[in-house]
Amino acid sequence: MARGSKKKGGSFKWPAAVRKQPPSPLTLKDAYETGRIVFEHFDQMSNREIVDREKLTITKLTLHRCCAAYRVLQNLKYTPESCPFGFGVAARLDLVEEKYQAALAKRTVDEGLSTQRLELHIAQLRQKHPRSAGKQPMPRFERALGRLAPFTDGHFNLVGDLERVSELSEEKRGQLQRRAAQLRAELERVEKALSASRGTRSGSPRAARADRAAPRAPARRTNS
Repeated sequence: MARGSKKKGGSFKWPAAVRKQPPSPLTLKDAYETGRIVFEHFDQMSNREIVDREKLTITKLTLHRCCAAYRVLQNLKYTPESCPFGFGVAARLDLVEEKYQAALAKRTVDEGLSTQRLELHIAQLRQKHPRSAGKQPMPRFERALGRLAPFTDGHFNLVGDLERVSELSEEKRGQLQRRAAQLRAELERVEKALSASRGTRSGSPRAARADRAAPRAPARRTNS
């Protein structure tokens, strides 16, 4: 697979299908991985800018559908391998609110709904339960803290092997020390902001969502 540009958070590889010439249909796995890369590395860029900058052969609309499919699988807690439906269904399910996606996905699979029937059910749901106007994307500090979860849930041991610090070169030790100091300063600012605002918006919908322990699906991108 072709390598993408190196961004903050490390390098990545686009699925080969999104750079294939001539373009070919994407699998759900291709779409999921493409959407994941967009959310983790290009959240501040429009789909048009991503397609042009990364020299992708898919259209900006297809990229938008990849992001939609990624959001749906994250919300329903599926991997591409465990998902019982394909890319087309996943992208369409994003047209309804998250709380209705599981039931509609189950009905689609159980009844073997055609694309036309699925779109009819989606239209009915959207008419009956329109999306809330003015829904805001997830704050960047919240998204960033979520990406630090592997360092606090035991997946990565941030303080492992500290006894080997002396093995590092002076240059590498200084580099890591500056990075640790910068992270500490930024995390202290986040902690202070969270402490200062505690209880001030307890009645707001966002505050209520923040109190939930369940992981959240990626926020909808508004710059597609």
